[in-house]
Amino acid sequence: MALERLDVQAYSPPQMRANEEDRMAEETRVKVTLKLPQSLVRQAKHYCVDRDADLQDVVAEALNAFLARKGGR
Repeated sequence: MALERLDVQAYSPPQMRANEEDRMAEETRVKVTLKLPQSLVRQAKHYCVDRDADLQDVVAEALNAFLARKGGR
């Protein structure tokens, strides 16, 4: 599954970071190990480099967007 299919918003530090960082800063972060297709990880890393973003933030944003659409708790 490509990042484009998740309809992730373009990375925009001033707008998204303010709300997301405040909310995420209050939560404890946990380390998670996932096995993902190599091509997907490569694409995600390129996305992050092109936008000066952290991979963990992009993955968290994508997962939040996915759960919001699918009605996750």
